Amino acid sequence: MDHLLRITHHWWIYRNYKIHYKSVRGLTLKEHDEIFERMGELMYTDPDELLPQHQHPLVVSKERLEQAALSERQTWITRVEAAVSAKERLKRDIEEVEGDAQNVEAAGNRTGNGSQKQQQV
Repeated sequence: MDHLLRITHHWWIYRNYKIHYKSVRGLTLKEHDEIFERMGELMYTDPDELLPQHQHPLVVSKERLEQAALSERQTWITRVEAAVSAKERLKRDIEEVEGDAQNVEAAGNRTGNGSQKQQQV
């Protein structure tokens, strides 16, 4: 029983260290890991997924990002996420405008067909 309590205690200490330990800039190890993980995901963003004027953050080398200060990494992540978001927003806006144009055209066709029938009578 004593052995089980020691294992549980060691596990608890390890868990608290990983979750609550504050290191550079007041972030936990988990938060640092999340930043590196997100950087890893965004590094492989296809430039075609971004608008041309927003592709410049992808030109930064992996080595430079790995050696960059935490604030620079966070800024880079924010810029790439904003660039992806801008492209997605533009895509939604275009789809919305095209949908509205189709609705207007369909309404015009219904109205136009009705007036033609009335003219024929």
